[in-house]
Amino acid sequence: MGRYCKRFYCDERGDRICCADCHLRRDCGNPCLNHPSRCGLEDVNYERPKRRGGSGKLNPKK
Repeated sequence: MGRYCKRFYCDERGDRICCADCHLRRDCGNPCLNHPSRCGLEDVNYERPKRRGGSGKLNPKK
């Protein structure tokens, strides 16, 4: 589990993942240039939304 940001939303990963922890940062076109130790925007209270159970398919056949 990585850190989450109060301000930045990653379009590629679809969540508020801290860029300092992202494995896609090297190829990203719009990474955050700060580090949590400098910016102070780490969201320690954020809880990632729980996924609902199921097959993972949008329209499963009956």
